[in-house]
Amino acid sequence: MTDRVAGGETLYKDVAYGATPLAVYLALPLVWLFGAQILWVKALVVGCFVASLLLLVSIGRRIGATNLELTAAGVALLVWSPPIRAALYQPLATVLLLAALAAMLAWRDSRATRTVALAGALAGLSFAAKQNVGAYAALAVVAAALVGGGSGRVRAAAVASGAFAATVALTLVPVLATGGLRVFWDYGFASKGEYVNHGDISYADGFESQLYVVRFPVHGVVDAATAVVHAYELAVFVLVPLILLALSAAWLRTRGEDRARIAVVGVFSLAAAAAIFPRADTAHVSFVFPVLLVGALCAAKALVREDHLRTAVIVLLVVLAPVALARGLWPVAQLAQGTVQFSGLPHARGVLVEPEIETEIANAAAALRREPGPVFAATSQAGILYLVSGLENPTPYDYPLVSAFGSDGEERLAADVERGRFAAVCTDFGTDPAVVPTRLAAAILRSFTPAEDLGVCRIYRRSPR
Repeated sequence: MTDRVAGGETLYKDVAYGATPLAVYLALPLVWLFGAQILWVKALVVGCFVASLLLLVSIGRRIGATNLELTAAGVALLVWSPPIRAALYQPLATVLLLAALAAMLAWRDSRATRTVALAGALAGLSFAAKQNVGAYAALAVVAAALVGGGSGRVRAAAVASGAFAATVALTLVPVLATGGLRVFWDYGFASKGEYVNHGDISYADGFESQLYVVRFPVHGVVDAATAVVHAYELAVFVLVPLILLALSAAWLRTRGEDRARIAVVGVFSLAAAAAIFPRADTAHVSFVFPVLLVGALCAAKALVREDHLRTAVIVLLVVLAPVALARGLWPVAQLAQGTVQFSGLPHARGVLVEPEIETEIANAAAALRREPGPVFAATSQAGILYLVSGLENPTPYDYPLVSAFGSDGEERLAADVERGRFAAVCTDFGTDPAVVPTRLAAAILRSFTPAEDLGVCRIYRRSPR
């Protein structure tokens, strides 16, 4: 997608995108300078993790955390919120939410107008990365300005709100200038009901899904390390409500400035918890955990005596050591066993990939190149297929889910299929019937003839008239 925008196509008008545009803006300079490489996105995601770690240390110092406590928090961050394979917009939105929390804690100490304005601007940037996270960030900044007593609260909330609005407006100037505002509204807001209706996962369902992964059969060292990691990931579903309860208890127990600080951390923790939904799977819980980790640290400092807290932290480090070690050695073990390798595919060089998947993608890309075209690759692997094959996507869409097409995108694609716009479609609608675009699927089955299965997708060719 970023490659298409870098090549001159217009975001939202020519290229469908369901989030706000900041992550695309951030990746564009790297694509312009060095070409489209998946490695750049991964590097930016790792950068978000490093920024989260630095912010965690900074906030911890402000609330009086010891080096041992900060070490444990850093290990917990690696265990429950690692820089996993993910699109950039979610980690970016979360680190900006965490930065807004850091700014509001600084404002509690300084009462400087520029600091609360910075918090509002950071919330605006979070909104520009992912709209729901940023909206919760803005509410948290305003609430943090109003809670806990002190003078100038209303003025501070107004300053933060103004900074938020100005920042959001500034980031949308390119969208307005390129005429994509109407389509942006459709993808980013008006059609989000489809995402909620078809893509939602309840907290209980997310827990159950992760429990199934933990109980999956284990064979060999790599599978054993994976099982350990997944078991610890399951614990995060228990930690989130426990942290919120601990913050409530800490607020009830403290008074004065300590209570005000816990209130600030509490409203940001609630914002992070709200951002888990409507898709409460392991990934979305993990994404927002850095903010909740601050809540855990703050509550522990208020509720536990220093000597007992030191003992608890040592125990926590011992408990987390196996999964931290597994995360660190996991890629090395996989490389040693040959279950992954460094990719040699164009635009994916340096990325760890399973050899079978790389071969499958390379073969599929070669097969798509042999099609007369235009070819529409409607699969979750569409991005890499287009990059490797060199084909151009004739539609704004990559991901073939009903929640990704906007208010009328599926209807327009189905009409394109029926009138013969595409010579071939390579599609994989997945196994979840709730997100299958049934109108598009029916049009493909009516108008095309199924051909070979390429693994990542099955080719459908236009039926003879």
